[in-house]
Amino acid sequence: MRLPALATQSLYLDISWGIVVSALIVTVLSTRRASPIGGRGEVAATCAGVFVCMWLPGAASPSFWLGLAFQHPSPLLVGLCGLQIVRVARSRPDHRGVPVLPSGPAATLTALGLLLYAGTFLWLPYDVYQYGYWGFAAATATTVLVVFWWGLWPSSRTLCAVAASVALLHATTRLPSGNAWDALLDPLLVLWAATVTFMTILKSARRRVAA
Repeated sequence: MRLPALATQSLYLDISWGIVVSALIVTVLSTRRASPIGGRGEVAATCAGVFVCMWLPGAASPSFWLGLAFQHPSPLLVGLCGLQIVRVARSRPDHRGVPVLPSGPAATLTALGLLLYAGTFLWLPYDVYQYGYWGFAAATATTVLVVFWWGLWPSSRTLCAVAASVALLHATTRLPSGNAWDALLDPLLVLWAATVTFMTILKSARRRVAA
């Protein structure tokens, strides 16, 4: 079992939370009617301000407290948040188009999250988390996800590219914890995926009732 270097983990903590928090802020601001986010310049300035805060020393940095509360965000969540920042910079996120996290992949991530946490809380007779320390776990899991997503939802090719990049990052650095599950999932990503899945089911139910 090979773990990431402490210096690499510390650097990843600041960068990853900077991207996640930036994505949250620019998304919320861009959906307001009197939005202060109106183009790439505003998005870049907002992200720069967030990163300055993340690089403050010690307990003055928001990443310090976010790390205590949530540890490291998964690289897959960070990649999706990076895509969201780019999407906001190019257009408003309420425009029609392929979402950053489509409903199909969101459902699979929700199912994987439930499987993972059920084993962690001993609701299953086995704990699948332990298998994440296998050397090729990230590559295997990512390959299965990419093939599954690409085959059923061809529009998710950007998400597939992000997932493949996550596998490469984990293979070279073992970030964020040395376990492949932590590279693909975290509570915030599972919550995001579950919300997308729930909203998709709700919209489908409303359409059926209206019909």
